[in-house]
Amino acid sequence: MLLVDKDRIEFLGEVANAYSALASKEASIEIAEVTSVTHLSSEQQEKLKSNLKQLRGASNIELVLKVDPTILGGFVVQIGSSVLDFSLSGALKKMENHFQSVTL
Repeated sequence: MLLVDKDRIEFLGEVANAYSALASKEASIEIAEVTSVTHLSSEQQEKLKSNLKQLRGASNIELVLKVDPTILGGFVVQIGSSVLDFSLSGALKKMENHFQSVTL
């Protein structure tokens, strides 16, 4: 009710996300936001979870799945402030930056 009383109800989503992140941290669950071009199958999700657990040394990973066709292919994973970009658009951007830095 405090958000309503202070006319800040538009922040409810952010407050809920922050609370969820704190609760997950307390339960030793890492939240991985995964963006892909299409929906990931259950098998792909489990394989990704397994690989992320191994990479992060985490006991439990929870995936938050998003679909974004603008990444062209592959996927992007964000865990906290760490971003793993395995997308085609990310690779193209890296190539573009490399070619721009090369002097002829």
